[in-house]
Amino acid sequence: MLLDGLISYCGKGSLPKLRISIVTTALTFKEHEIVPFDNGDNKVWFTGEHLAELLGYKDSKKVANLYSRHKDEFTESMSTTAKVRTSKESTGYEYLMSDIRLYSLRGAYLIGMFSRTKVAKELRIWLLDLAEKESNIDIGTLDVTAIARLFFIHRRDGK
Repeated sequence: MLLDGLISYCGKGSLPKLRISIVTTALTFKEHEIVPFDNGDNKVWFTGEHLAELLGYKDSKKVANLYSRHKDEFTESMSTTAKVRTSKESTGYEYLMSDIRLYSLRGAYLIGMFSRTKVAKELRIWLLDLAEKESNIDIGTLDVTAIARLFFIHRRDGK
C-alpha cells in the first residue's frame, strides 16, 4: 500500500473531513525506523503495520485482533480510522481508497499492554518516553511555585 502524499480523515458523525499529512521525522525503536502520521494535531499516530513491526509480529492482523478484542477500552483519541489512497493512480478515485486504523501514543501503549511479545515491555517504556517528550512539559524540572501556577491557570481557564 502506498502511503505517500495526503490521506483523508474519516471522522464519525458530522465531523468535517480533514487532510492528514505524513510526518517527515522518523522515530527509531531498536533497529526499526518508523515515520508516524501527523493528522494535523501535531501528535504522533501509528498504523497497525507500524505497531506490528515494533512488537515483532510478522502479520499486522495481530494488532488488529488485539484492538478488536479490547476496543471497548479505546477512546476516539486513542484510535481512529483514515482513508488512504491504495496507489498513485487512485488520486481522485474515491473507490480506490482503503481504510486503515491509526493509534495515538496512548492507543499504541494500550496495544503494547495487551501484547505478549518479548519486546512489548521495552516498547511501552519507549512510548511513555515519547509521550513525555510530545507533551513538552517536564514536571520533574518544575518547582512547586511553577506547578501551582500551572494549576491555577488551568482552573482559571476552565479546563
